[in-house]
Amino acid sequence: MDDADIDRLLSVAAITYEYHFFSLQSWAWATIDQMTSHEVYIECCSSATFARIIDVAIICQKTDLCDSIITKWSDRIRRRTAPSVPAILVADKHELPSLRGVAYHVYIQEMIENQTTVTERGANQFHVDPKLSNGQVMRLLSGYWSLVSFWERLRRSPPKFLRSQGCSSESHRTCVDIWECRWQIIVGSSKILTYSSADVLSILSCMQDQLNADHELTRSVKPQCRIMALASLKQISDDFYGGLSDHFYGCI
Repeated sequence: MDDADIDRLLSVAAITYEYHFFSLQSWAWATIDQMTSHEVYIECCSSATFARIIDVAIICQKTDLCDSIITKWSDRIRRRTAPSVPAILVADKHELPSLRGVAYHVYIQEMIENQTTVTERGANQFHVDPKLSNGQVMRLLSGYWSLVSFWERLRRSPPKFLRSQGCSSESHRTCVDIWECRWQIIVGSSKILTYSSADVLSILSCMQDQLNADHELTRSVKPQCRIMALASLKQISDDFYGGLSDHFYGCI
């Protein structure tokens, strides 16, 4: 099956939902669920079809399918195998925070990468997709400011962690000092500096990789303190991703 087939199935699902043809409706949704569970199909699914599935799933109150499609679409957007602008439009149309956060975040990175027009005095010429409204442009600008501010705060203040059991107060102070020292070294490393300050998802992922593999942490920090320190960073990363849409609220 292709996008045209699933579009017809979605039309059947919507009509049978409206007119209460339950048996035909069940068949249509079962077939749609089977198609959207197929990894190969999802990898080649168009943004228009993702949007159509979400539209009909919301109308027909298919919450599980809607959530599943948002997750799969978000994953493709993060991997840059699907464009972000169509997802921004759908997320704002239906007020879908998880899709909105990823789509806006990725579009900001694309904007940064593609801003090639610079004036003689070094100013960037600001370009956005014409399909975005003025309100959405404001969300992008406020989101950029919020993301950079988030990273600047975290860059200066490493995640805190509690003293582990069996680690004395004096030893814990040493563990904290080493953690903070290694943090400052890694945030200034060439790998981290390759990222824009607004690309917080990539920065946090890279920080976790670098600190997990850091030999000095392994050698000098108590094992349980090291685990707790890394867990505190992971929690920050998880919380950031879960609240990503908060950065794109716009102006209050």
